[in-house]
Amino acid sequence: MQRYWLTVLFVSICINLLAQSPSKPNFIVIYVDDLNDYLGILEGHPQTITPNIDAIGASGINFTNSHTNAPGCAPARTSFFSGKDCEYTQVVNNHDYFSRFRMNFSEARGNELVYTLPEILKDSGNYYTYAINKAYHTSQENDFDITSTPTCEKSQSWNDTFKPGERESFDSICNTFADYSDYNWGIIPNELEDSLVDRAGTDAAINFIQSYADGSLDDCGKDAFFLTIGYFRPHTPRYFPESFF
Repeated sequence: MQRYWLTVLFVSICINLLAQSPSKPNFIVIYVDDLNDYLGILEGHPQTITPNIDAIGASGINFTNSHTNAPGCAPARTSFFSGKDCEYTQVVNNHDYFSRFRMNFSEARGNELVYTLPEILKDSGNYYTYAINKAYHTSQENDFDITSTPTCEKSQSWNDTFKPGERESFDSICNTFADYSDYNWGIIPNELEDSLVDRAGTDAAINFIQSYADGSLDDCGKDAFFLTIGYFRPHTPRYFPESFF
């Protein structure tokens, strides 16, 4: 079954209490993997209860007729962040994507010119850019300069990134609660919630915003921030705490 990827929210939020310069807004961009219109505010499925997303939608603008350049994770994200269509990126499905974002653009492919949205904001807009979990195709490859270059001198898209640590042991624990052998989903004990990758990402986002607000973050003297957080669920495997049921 082909997996569909949807950018649920592209939230441009001016956080006046946090902005160091009132002339520039902060940006928070939220992605959710494999989520279609199964939201309370969109009435896509009667069994879906999504109070938090509904609250965001009720206080903002909902684009109910928006479309993606490609119904797949890698091509959609590559197109979105580069501002180029799939004909230019030559990433039409997940199998077309090379392991690192920049490898998809070269003179040999005729598409060597590439700038990303966060790269432009970082280098030309004086924004501090921070990616949490999955922004590009994988959280392990977020178009981040992994060299020893100082945070304030990073090339590519981000000043800094957050990604979950070693997951194999935790995933093995979750697998013991699987209800179906051919479909990875199950109800896990509530005490495991803090170890879920999306929960860890949310905590990282909260910590980032709080540290920015109280001035403890070394933001490289930037005017504002561009924060991206990517949620893996409802992408498989789907393990959720008992409290949600």
